[in-house]
Amino acid sequence: MVKREDLYGIAYYKKAVYYGSTKPDLRFRIAWNKKDDTLEAAVWKEPYCYDVTPEEEIERKVFSADDEGLCQITDWINEKAN
Repeated sequence: MVKREDLYGIAYYKKAVYYGSTKPDLRFRIAWNKKDDTLEAAVWKEPYCYDVTPEEEIERKVFSADDEGLCQITDWINEKAN
């Protein structure tokens, strides 16, 4: 289970991509979208990393780039993990 406090503040995502995983087998990625100042979250099943997972196996969703968006990302990742 991912908690909001497990994620960094917005300033981090403007500079770097965040990767993580939840039990039992879900991986996720959070990245800044420079074109429209949003956050994109992606989830996929193990065993592969993001770069080699087939595109059709990755689910993505766009969120607002603020604390509310990070809370929504947390909820969405946890929903996908169940």
